[in-house]
Amino acid sequence: MTLFLNLWTILTKAPNIIAIIKAIMDVIGSTQVQKILEAIRDAMHDEGAMPNGTTDEPGRKRLATRIRERFARQTLGMSDTEYANFVHHKQQNIA
Repeated sequence: MTLFLNLWTILTKAPNIIAIIKAIMDVIGSTQVQKILEAIRDAMHDEGAMPNGTTDEPGRKRLATRIRERFARQTLGMSDTEYANFVHHKQQNIA
């Protein structure tokens, strides 16, 4: 039971935790970690998970997908359209 309470606390406090970690990484200067944290923060904000941290299971899946896509786009240096075309092309090659 304590494990679930701890996980719930972490999930509801994620925006605050991310802000603290980002501040620490600003001092250290790791740009890769900063990009990951920014992608997580932006995705959480876009999905509406920022204000109170409560989302349902489909919301968490959308959030995880959005974070993965945003990080991939940042890493590859692509716009939303370029990334969508890239993914569509890769899916067509697989099928």
